[in-house]
Amino acid sequence: MQSPYRTVQEVRPMKSLSDLLLKYHVPGVRESEIRRICMEEVMSLTGCTLTPAQVQYKSEGLVLSVAPVLKSAILMRKAELMERIKARDIALFSVK
Repeated sequence: MQSPYRTVQEVRPMKSLSDLLLKYHVPGVRESEIRRICMEEVMSLTGCTLTPAQVQYKSEGLVLSVAPVLKSAILMRKAELMERIKARDIALFSVK
């Protein structure tokens, strides 16, 4: 009688990590890419340096953990920032 389980020889070996990433959805990869893109757009708009930890993307809204003065400057140019991010195919409805 043949075993219902696959043997080691029957399982195809994974050639690289990219094979695994292509086959399965890895949570967090898309979100980190969105955060990186939003961070780049804020930095290009304001000229200030940010870290990815200061940018959060939650339920199609951008939350920035920055100094109040910088946040005020960003919110004054909110419409332009939202246009830039939407041009990069990211749904964005609010900036906080």
